[in-house]
This record gives sequence, C-alpha cells and structure tokens, in this order.
Amino acid sequence: MVLEREIKAKAVVRFWRREEKREESVLLPKPERLSKASEIKATLKTRQYFSSTPLLSLVARDNARACSRLVVVTPKKLGNACKRNRIRRVICAAYCEIRHKIAKNIDLVVFPERPADDPSLAKSRKELHNCLIRAKLLCNA
Repeated sequence: MVLEREIKAKAVVRFWRREEKREESVLLPKPERLSKASEIKATLKTRQYFSSTPLLSLVARDNARACSRLVVVTPKKLGNACKRNRIRRVICAAYCEIRHKIAKNIDLVVFPERPADDPSLAKSRKELHNCLIRAKLLCNA
C-alpha cells in the first residue's frame, strides 16, 4: 500500500513537470496566427512583399488588424512530421524575438526552402531578419 502511494506521488510530480514545460514553450497567441486557408491564399495571390534567401522564402501583405500574423508552410520534402514541426517551432521562436521590429501590421507566409540538419534558432533568426530587411518590412533597417 505504501508502495502504491509512492508511485502515485511520483506520477503526480511527473505530470506537474510536464505542465511546466508546456508553459515554457514558444507558441504564437491565436490572434497572431494566420490559420485560414483563404487568408493564406489571398496573401500568396496578393504578394505585396516578397523576399527569398537560400533557406527561407517570405511572402507578405498588409492587414487591417491590430497585430502581425504568421504562418510557416513546411512541405513534406523537408522530412518527416517531427522534423517539419521542429522547423516550424524554431522559425516561430525566431519570429517572436524580432516581431517588435516589424514596422507594419502584416500577414507573413514563410516557406523553408531546404531541410536543415539541425535548425538552430540563431541561424533562423538571421535568415528571417535578412528576408524582412530585403522586403523592407523592418523599422530602422
């Protein structure tokens, strides 16, 4: 009976540790995500701003909302679901670090071009920053 209590106590501790890790993860708030297919297609069709580097392509357009919105479109050629999701998370984290520098409220569609063996945050931040500078979307750039 004592052993069962200890096992249950350990399970509760593990559960709480998992919850703490989830809170630390970098997710965009829902209003800052571009999620509807029709809005993504409209952004791609309008193609008001465009920039490309060897690792990323970026298409953007102005929006009338209070904040900028982002979507990362990862094709299957970049690898399995685990790799694609990691690429998405790293690009979203890079965006979160530099989103305060974006001059306008825009809708961004980001396409990773080729698979990275180890997508690092620093490299993704640099590539995204370069794309935004080329598209003239950053203030003080």
